[in-house]
Amino acid sequence: MKTIKNLWSRIKNWSVPQRIFGIRLPSWMRLPKIRARYMAIFIAVLTAVVLGLPQNFLFTLVKSLAFQLSGALAVYAAWCWWRRRRLLGWWSLICSTLIFMSLVPFFQGAGVAGSTDADLRVAHFNVLKFNNHHESTVAAALETKAHFISFQEVDQRWGDSLVEGLSEEYPYYKIIPKAHCYGLAVFSKFPLSQVRSFNVSGVPSIIGDIKTDEGNVHFLAAHTRAPTSPRNYYERNKHLSAITAYLENIKGPKIALGDFNAVPWDDAVKDLQADAGLSDSRQNLAPTYPAWFLPGLIPIDYILHSSELQCIEFGTIKSTFSDHYGIQGVYALDPPDAPLAEGIPFSTSTISTP
Repeated sequence: MKTIKNLWSRIKNWSVPQRIFGIRLPSWMRLPKIRARYMAIFIAVLTAVVLGLPQNFLFTLVKSLAFQLSGALAVYAAWCWWRRRRLLGWWSLICSTLIFMSLVPFFQGAGVAGSTDADLRVAHFNVLKFNNHHESTVAAALETKAHFISFQEVDQRWGDSLVEGLSEEYPYYKIIPKAHCYGLAVFSKFPLSQVRSFNVSGVPSIIGDIKTDEGNVHFLAAHTRAPTSPRNYYERNKHLSAITAYLENIKGPKIALGDFNAVPWDDAVKDLQADAGLSDSRQNLAPTYPAWFLPGLIPIDYILHSSELQCIEFGTIKSTFSDHYGIQGVYALDPPDAPLAEGIPFSTSTISTP
């Protein structure tokens, strides 16, 4: 109880301990005005990271939590006003507003309100390789009534379960099972053609054509490495650059879907969309990961589409035991029937059918 009272006294008086981990702090670090100035500088640096400093591994991690940072600064501003530190409170609120406003353009999707045309329904699931609740994921996939579904983190057990549960309704599929977390699978009600795979540093992507009733739609399904280290950050960007180089050579309707391990305001995703001529299906934040920690949810799963496709609906799927929410989109198609263009080299593989 005494410890709690001491802690509350420090919070109330906005004081800091004289020692941290046994190290005595200089007296200037314990002066409120000096601390306020350093806090203002710290807030300014965080804001600059989100708004436009060149990205690196560390800055990318900070930038991915931009929405949470905006909210935290707003709460901190209220606390400063309560403590009668209004100047710092206003500064925090200004920075919070700047961060929030910089993110708004990423979630102003051009949906087709009221349209009932649905030429293509697409769903995507990161199943979580260690998730043993295969039946719930299969049931959620069937409930989407999607024409085309992509799955990620697919090992051999997951591949067998997906074939058993989906192949009757989805007779066209391709599976690349992997013991690590980068195995892939795609299932389709429409016939698939020109299905191939290519690898970037051992991580596969699946490409091909969906032969819809209104014409071909090219697809690319990918799962990039999570940028949990400088090396993985480099590999993720390398993979997204390879995807961009491939898709910018594809003419006609196309979609790119998967777990890209990057938020929409990440430079790598912005470059992918700009160079390949793709739009995000999101019309709001629609965060997907981590499903088990709501305050930290960020959007890293995508269905990107070209201008020949109009997104009618988009939303998340929360009825699985994965650490990712699934996503699904409904699209209207008005394309010329475009052949598969030549992109980056890939290895030949055949489509799996029952």
